[in-house]
Amino acid sequence: RLAGTGEPGNDITVYDEDGNVVCTSTVDPDGFWTCVPDEPLDEGEQTFEVTQTDPAGNESDPADVTITVNTAVEAITAPVILSPEDGDVTNDNTPTFSGVADAGTTVTVSLEDGTFVCEATVNPDGTWECVPGAPLPDGEHTFVAVSDDGAGNESDPSAPVTITIDTVAPEPPVIITPEDGATTGPLPTFSGTAEPGSTVRVEEVVGTVVYVICEAVTDADGNWTCTATTPLSAGEHTAKAIAVDEAGNESDPDQVTFTVAPVQAEDDTYDVPEGIGSTLDALANDSSASGGILT
Repeated sequence: RLAGTGEPGNDITVYDEDGNVVCTSTVDPDGFWTCVPDEPLDEGEQTFEVTQTDPAGNESDPADVTITVNTAVEAITAPVILSPEDGDVTNDNTPTFSGVADAGTTVTVSLEDGTFVCEATVNPDGTWECVPGAPLPDGEHTFVAVSDDGAGNESDPSAPVTITIDTVAPEPPVIITPEDGATTGPLPTFSGTAEPGSTVRVEEVVGTVVYVICEAVTDADGNWTCTATTPLSAGEHTAKAIAVDEAGNESDPDQVTFTVAPVQAEDDTYDVPEGIGSTLDALANDSSASGGILT
């Protein structure tokens, strides 16, 4: 199909290099015209002359146009989508699509229903990438890509890629144990509930440093439990639990404050209060001198 502009109402005639009429048309009221050649054009580069004739029979000087005819559809390889991968779950609603295809072709990524997503020109090394111009809605989506050689020939579609977009953060987890104000040992066990399948991270912030105490994956019933991997120091601690879903969305935290009891020595001895040690030494000396027994 050949198209162009002219003076409304004028007749358009397209000639090939040998002066043969290729097709004719009339310029529409908006100044545009189109015509389809009566016979298939030969492959390769071709130059045409276009003239317009007004209702009085005056013909304009010709305008030249050169086009390349390429109908070798089989030469275009179907593109491949490498990223995102089939089955991915992401919280990015404008994910970057990338892959490989024939160099110089244009790759168009669309939803399976034909809705345009993005397009890119393939680099000389055969790589391409594009980003959607508008955010995609949450949910499961299937994408395909096709290549176009610029002559209107399209490749077969790529293998479909289905991903899930999830931008909604899970509800905050609930810490059931230890209870707020409880006293624990240096390796406390934390438990509670959260969104099934999410990962719960229990952490403590000391100054500007975040220490991860333990992590657990919530089961199908929404229960989770984990035990501190490193002993906590004696004293008061405030721990936060955060749920992270499969897409990487983080919840608001739940927190609990508890006290870690001092560790008792293995020989069951205790620190002697200041002053008591010297009194015991004096009694021991007196007892030794008199032959008595200190009890």
